[in-house]
Amino acid sequence: MFESQQKKQMEIYKSDLGKIEDNILKAENYLALIETRPQAARNANFLLKESWDKLSPYLEISATLPKTISDQVSSIFDKISKDFAKLNNVIEIPDPQQIFEFSAKPDGETQGFIAQKIILSNNNLYFYSPYSSNLFELNLSNNDKKIYSVPIAKGSGVSAADLMDNSIVLFSKSENLVTFRDGKFGDIITLKNPFSEFNFSNFSSYKGNFYFLDKTTGEIIRYPYLGASKWGSPETWLAPNAKKPIDGQSMAVDGSVWVINKDQSISQYYSKYLQKAIEVDIFPEPTDLSRIVTSNNLPYLYLMEPAQKKIIITDKLGLVIKQYRSDKFDNLLDFAVSNDGKEIYLLNGLKVYKITD
Repeated sequence: MFESQQKKQMEIYKSDLGKIEDNILKAENYLALIETRPQAARNANFLLKESWDKLSPYLEISATLPKTISDQVSSIFDKISKDFAKLNNVIEIPDPQQIFEFSAKPDGETQGFIAQKIILSNNNLYFYSPYSSNLFELNLSNNDKKIYSVPIAKGSGVSAADLMDNSIVLFSKSENLVTFRDGKFGDIITLKNPFSEFNFSNFSSYKGNFYFLDKTTGEIIRYPYLGASKWGSPETWLAPNAKKPIDGQSMAVDGSVWVINKDQSISQYYSKYLQKAIEVDIFPEPTDLSRIVTSNNLPYLYLMEPAQKKIIITDKLGLVIKQYRSDKFDNLLDFAVSNDGKEIYLLNGLKVYKITD
């Protein structure tokens, strides 16, 4: 009786795994058609996800299965992983190019400066932190380094920065901002607080206009640029009945306002209303999207996911273009993208890496 039960169980295993392998074969047939049939990618993705869901219970008990079945499970897992990597254009970088490293020693060339954020302007990388009143400059042409004391940052650090024309706008949580260009700071500007309990979470600029996200209320506040380094009174940008990005994780503006939501979807707002919500359809599914970068110069969205040690590039409809992953991206804090999208600079703990696309 025991042998009969074992035989029946083996037949069930073989039947289940055979169906999974048939699914994978169908997915691979779709993979071969991706260049000529755009829908083929979505079909392949659906079949591979379905195969993964069916294989998962076997992976959990693999150690208790007969060796022939366990080996088959392992082989199927390898196939699915390789097909997913091909489908999602995962580029593994075992040894990424390191271009700089900060030193925590106060007597070193970085004077103990610990960066939290990074921004790229005019072939210089700039590093800042909400815990420091300094701005660190790294010239990418000659590797020269300079440290500037930011006039608005004493006691509050630099909370956010963005580009405006050929200047960097530096913002502190004290509602003060200052521009920086060619080694010089402009006049300090104090913005009017939009409302008493405004909780600044994210900052971005577009054509001189400033956009602030309050993740608690989901409000997006816009300061219109009046010219001559002057900004108008704050205005609530979203329409009163628009769906608000409460708990938004990161924001970027390129004419549309893009917000990473807590559920890992991406909302596109335009003309004060939600236009669409994008699900980033990749495997494994995103769990920790923490930063979004784009501009009107770039056709893509650039997303940072520290948990899976990667940078994800999608088009503005959510289709994955490619992903850069490395085991050395083990402490991703921030990243910056060049105007043409050909270089990506990553701040990973004390190290700075460069990816050339």
